[in-house]
Amino acid sequence: MREYLLVTYNLKKQSKSNKVRFSYALLGRTKKEGVLRKIKGKYLGKGVILIPSKFNKEVKELFDFWKIKFNAEKVYKSA
Repeated sequence: MREYLLVTYNLKKQSKSNKVRFSYALLGRTKKEGVLRKIKGKYLGKGVILIPSKFNKEVKELFDFWKIKFNAEKVYKSA
């Protein structure tokens, strides 16, 4: 079993332009990779991502840079 982090976040307090910019940084845009693809994470739905736990630091830095509050819970997933 592999250890992952289930990350939830809320963009309600962000401006519309910051929501879009954050989404591009997280998910990518046409020719540029987002952070999730680089770390082999998954977008599960609005405000929810699943990332390998070893990339906790990179994701925390992204959320801190954009001043977005988030929660991360450890989960285990079979390979």
